[in-house]
Amino acid sequence: MLRRLASLLLALALCACDGRAPGPATWRDRDASPPDGSFGIVGMGGGLAGGGGGGAPRPAPGDCGGRVLVVFDRSGSMNEPWTVDGASRPRWRVAADAVSAALEPLAARLEVGAILFPTGGAHDLDLCAEVAPIEAQLPFGPGASFLAAWDARWASGVASGSTPLDPAFARADEALRDAPARGVAVVLLTDGMPTCSEAPHAWDRAASWSARGIATWVVGLPGAHGLATLDRVAAAGGTGASLSVDEPAALGARLAEIAGEAAEQGCR
Repeated sequence: MLRRLASLLLALALCACDGRAPGPATWRDRDASPPDGSFGIVGMGGGLAGGGGGGAPRPAPGDCGGRVLVVFDRSGSMNEPWTVDGASRPRWRVAADAVSAALEPLAARLEVGAILFPTGGAHDLDLCAEVAPIEAQLPFGPGASFLAAWDARWASGVASGSTPLDPAFARADEALRDAPARGVAVVLLTDGMPTCSEAPHAWDRAASWSARGIATWVVGLPGAHGLATLDRVAAAGGTGASLSVDEPAALGARLAEIAGEAAEQGCR
């Protein structure tokens, strides 16, 4: 059901895309929704914010597309329950399913990779835990191949350890060195405040990517701490503020919008 809902919302959003030049990207206020109940993105070339018409025809799926890098928190707190309508599942499970649901409709038009942090198991919370490079995790590949590897990774998903955000962004920086100049999005999903600090900080990395035209989106999952830090990363990454979500369907819809905009930007 979640995948069908995300697919429907994505289809409606993509119909609103036009051909205007991209501008700075920001989320709508996290506590407000548009009057029509949609979840548009403001300032991303008008593509997903509504309106449309008059733009150049969108290329057929597979002709061009974008790139999405998922930076996914797998710390111990991600085992905490996400309860919706009386049913509870681990936060990592709900978030991982939302990623799959959002990307599946656009698999033919996206190249996707993922960095999970930390890489190993339990770690001293006072130290920055290890984060493996993307080549040892889920390297960039065609959307369909990534989704197969992503689902396999979480089939026996285990979350443990601390929240080394700065090292995770260092690995993301390595993964983005050869990224194209447009149509690239970084999506951070986390429920916790970083437990260690290393320079350059995550927001400095996000600022450097933004200067290259790469947007960094920050999603704070239920129970997220350190929203000021998350907001700082989002602001540096050109997306205004972090997004807080309470419903899995809303998370899937937001992720679908980000992926859809990356695909559109990559075709302009």
